[in-house]
Amino acid sequence: MNTKYISACAFSWVIAGTISTPLLAGWTVTYLKPGGATYSAAYGVSGGSQVGYATPSGGSPHAGLWRGTAESWVDLNPVGWDESMAFAAWGENQAGYVASALTNYRHHASLWTRTAASWVDLHPAGLIRSGVNGMSAGQQAGYAAGMATGLKVHASLWTGTADSWVDLHPSGWSESVAFAVSDGQQVGVVRNTTTDLIEHASLWTGAAGNWVDLNPAGSEGSHAYGVSDGQQVGDAYGRDVNGAWFAYASVWSGTAVTWTQLNPAGCSGSIAFAASRGWQVGYAGGDATGNQAHASLWRGTAASWVDLHTYLLPGYTRSEGHAVEVTGNDAWVAGFAQNSETGQEDAVLWHYVVPEPSSLAALGLALAGVGIGVVRRRG
Repeated sequence: MNTKYISACAFSWVIAGTISTPLLAGWTVTYLKPGGATYSAAYGVSGGSQVGYATPSGGSPHAGLWRGTAESWVDLNPVGWDESMAFAAWGENQAGYVASALTNYRHHASLWTRTAASWVDLHPAGLIRSGVNGMSAGQQAGYAAGMATGLKVHASLWTGTADSWVDLHPSGWSESVAFAVSDGQQVGVVRNTTTDLIEHASLWTGAAGNWVDLNPAGSEGSHAYGVSDGQQVGDAYGRDVNGAWFAYASVWSGTAVTWTQLNPAGCSGSIAFAASRGWQVGYAGGDATGNQAHASLWRGTAASWVDLHTYLLPGYTRSEGHAVEVTGNDAWVAGFAQNSETGQEDAVLWHYVVPEPSSLAALGLALAGVGIGVVRRRG
């Protein structure tokens, strides 16, 4: 297992005299690209599993599953299909799409339970293409298109079978896509393609009729890519005073007016893809990152930004965080980084252990004792 462990050397203190987290923060970075693969990326994480894809040398991408190491890779591509991708995981299940020459490489929404042989085709009857982008607690969210949708892409919801398909598309918009689902909420984007392209971050709770427009005032457009614990994350974009385009990582709490931008100081743009228990992940880029996209972590504010790229081995030029799961004292971030030597993307797993409050208190007392000792020697 190719793993690197890093310990930060800075201490953070709050005015009250207690130590704030993270303190002596430790990150473990694991490189997940399986042997013989060229490209790979991790897009989902759940319960110790990671999902994404790996491309065999000279082949097409295959959906796959890891259990924390490159060696644990399981190829989920079902027999008879030429390519596949997995974007989401929940418990024992994985979801994404498959495609082949028989479907003219149009996607079929797909569900697995840890093996290629377990594959379930979620593609609704009579439609042309479909796919799953997110999954949670027995629900799968994504997109579908065909005669039933006027040949337009519509945000979609399933509960484990093709027959369970629900069209989430709200009236008044040309197209829509759902990217994630959690706790009965689905998020994505709606588009107006009849004139200039307009995109608005969107929230649903299981039906087209309860669509909520999350686009914040003053933004020309926005996207919602992730949802968890009542938070929605994505980006909002527009033009600055000089007319230049920008996109800022964003977080909402169910309405447009709750919008908070997460773009870090020194970065010209950013996107948040996923959330878990008040943590958000994505990427940011600008002067602070050498004008390269860097996998990023936030805790609800721009000032809380952590540049996850700094924990990678040398030789990676850019990176993105696409999924996060916070359970107990563990935080897992899945994504990928681009190798400067090969030009290929490598699947990456970041792991952080949140310090126990008792450990922080004990360390704080120890550091306070050191400080007192220094004062005494000086006196």
